[in-house]
Amino acid sequence: MDFDQAVKFVEENKNLPTTDDEKLMIYALYKMATVGQPPDTKQINPLNLKEIKKYEAWKEFSDSKNPEKLYVKLVEKLAAKYNIRR
Repeated sequence: MDFDQAVKFVEENKNLPTTDDEKLMIYALYKMATVGQPPDTKQINPLNLKEIKKYEAWKEFSDSKNPEKLYVKLVEKLAAKYNIRR
């Protein structure tokens, strides 16, 4: 599976019973692979807890050397964990 296939898999399987941490990892690695470094924290509404969690996850993966590869590995792991064919 390559990065584009992994993205398509996630888009087609949005209802996977993933944990919140798994969702945050998917989000963070996708953002690192497609956008790069997270923006300055000043752009985040301090009252929006969901956005804060997403930003924190993105920031946590900001040192990732190859986010595309990590994203694919994560998606493959989740597909196997939840027994979803790719």
